[in-house]
Amino acid sequence: MNTSGSSNNSPPKPLVVRFMRKQGAVAVELARLLLTLEPGDRLPPIADLARRFDVGYGTIHEALKSLESMGAIQLKRRGHLGTILVHADDAKLWQLSGRSTIMGLMPLPYSRRYEGLATALYECFDAIGLPLSLGYMRGSSQRVRALRDGNASFIVTSALAAEAITADRDDTRVALWLGPHTYSSQYAILTTDPQMTELQNGMRIGIDPASIDQVKLTEAECEGLDVEYVRVRYTGFIELLRQRVIDAAIWNTDEAVDRYPDVRIVPLRNEYARKLALANTEAAILVPSDRSDLVRLFSRHVNVEQLRMIQQEVVERRRLPSY
Repeated sequence: MNTSGSSNNSPPKPLVVRFMRKQGAVAVELARLLLTLEPGDRLPPIADLARRFDVGYGTIHEALKSLESMGAIQLKRRGHLGTILVHADDAKLWQLSGRSTIMGLMPLPYSRRYEGLATALYECFDAIGLPLSLGYMRGSSQRVRALRDGNASFIVTSALAAEAITADRDDTRVALWLGPHTYSSQYAILTTDPQMTELQNGMRIGIDPASIDQVKLTEAECEGLDVEYVRVRYTGFIELLRQRVIDAAIWNTDEAVDRYPDVRIVPLRNEYARKLALANTEAAILVPSDRSDLVRLFSRHVNVEQLRMIQQEVVERRRLPSY
């Protein structure tokens, strides 16, 4: 006798219940597919969808009708010419797709520029009713590792880091470039030495292996010099400069300008380093290569000009950060 909580002899579920469950599962898959399409795009043929989801034609038709009845989509059926997506409510489709909160990872918010970027991203997603949660992690290499491990939906990096990451592997892509000075204002040599005008042989230079762009900039500025690299987290640059453990570090000036008036800012001298530094003021949003839905959401709903305006208002203290 079976004494467990369930019975192998329980009556089968009514056909309508099994159909509704199957239809609901197909509706979820269709919602995920529709999140990758633009208004005006043609849906795949019903036969292809039925084969893809291993269901009958009728189940596909009913699932599409259920999405329409809930106001998630508006379709135009044109017979043998196919079915056109006229309108999509991305917030409803996201909810119906079973996707969870969109998780983003940014650099540590140690400057008003990063606070402004976080504030702007939250405002963009709030405006369309999509759930967003931002986390903060030091080092672009650590953030991309979290993305590839499935612990984030997207990450924010500098332009240099984005180019290095996407060139290294094909499982990550740029969803959106945010424009100059969205990641930092400028890069320079930071030092507490009142006499320093440029890097010289024998100097101890701070370098953070977890920060792809900081390594590239440091190596470019130190090209041709015999210097000692001191491995340290970029969050420790200022303290080690003050303690004279390192003589200099190449980093963005936002934090130094905002918080450390005793730290001197010396311009970069290497022409290639200056070119890299200028390009690296831009922020990029990276997503897994197979997440076309996220690429579409960012391209459709994150207005770069609006984002930059909000960020600049925070930088200039005309808006309180909210993140």
